[in-house]
Amino acid sequence: MKRMERDLDSVQAQVVPREEYEQRWTEHDRGMDRVDKRLDRAEAVRLKP
Repeated sequence: MKRMERDLDSVQAQVVPREEYEQRWTEHDRGMDRVDKRLDRAEAVRLKP
């Protein structure tokens, strides 16, 4: 039982407020968009005959 309580505490510590979570994800998405664009450009250059 003690172990379970400890696990619960550590899970609680990992919970992120929704706003912060969404902000992290939008930042992540923006970063991924940049990567995608870079990849598309690289692909276009590579596929040029």
